[in-house]
Amino acid sequence: MWTERAEDAAERWPAARPDATVTRVDLASRTMHIRALSPEPPPPVEVLLSDLQGRVPDRMAVVVETTRGERIDAGRVGA
Repeated sequence: MWTERAEDAAERWPAARPDATVTRVDLASRTMHIRALSPEPPPPVEVLLSDLQGRVPDRMAVVVETTRGERIDAGRVGA
C-alpha cells in the first residue's frame, strides 16, 4: 500500500523535466528508495517529500538514487 502511494508521488515528481523518469520505488524497513533516470540533476527533493506527506507514514526516510551515480538522502517525510 505505501509503496503504491510512493510510486504515484514519485512519478509526478520529475514531471517538470521531460527527460526524467522514475524507474523503481522500493521500501526497505522504514526507508523508501526511489531510483530516477535523468541526464541532468533530479528536481528538488523537497517537492517529492511534500507530495509524500499524508501518503506514507511520517518520519519515513527517503533516498533517491540516480543513474548518474548520485545517492541523495532526501530526508524524512513530515519532518
